[in-house]
Amino acid sequence: PIPAFRCRSCNTFVFDPPVIRHVEEIFAQRGSDAWYELPSRELLPSGFRCACGGDEFDTDNNILDVWFDAGCSHEAVLRHRSDLSWPADLYVEAVDQHRGWFQVSLITSVATRSEAPYRAVLTHGLILDEAAKKMSKSLGNVVAPEEIIKTHGAEILRLLFASVDYTA
Repeated sequence: PIPAFRCRSCNTFVFDPPVIRHVEEIFAQRGSDAWYELPSRELLPSGFRCACGGDEFDTDNNILDVWFDAGCSHEAVLRHRSDLSWPADLYVEAVDQHRGWFQVSLITSVATRSEAPYRAVLTHGLILDEAAKKMSKSLGNVVAPEEIIKTHGAEILRLLFASVDYTA
């Protein structure tokens, strides 16, 4: 989420640097789930008031953009974990990510750091169902890996993925 609050008195959104820094400190201590777990009063700096004088706020649970949020993950994850390097050695995703995660990651990283957040990108094909349609949760034609493992064991999945020409 974007750390924004809506004033109950005037219905104005509050989105300013001191509030963002305060939420950032909370996230650093508790993680981003704090946005959903804590009441808005605890997410705001002590004594904070809206320009109208209001002191009751609702948290805004909208996201700016799903790709933008995911595209900033290099900053949120790679820069703050000592066991990971920045830029990442490799981003791995399916072909549909060229206009999604790969591109927005590149745009946000170049805009803020003047370099790509990854050294290489590996694009693989999509897994197809028996009708040669891409398997997708939204289409409802996926097979859960857990079901395959339960029935056939994990080695069959490893064998499948090791034998597939992901460049095709």
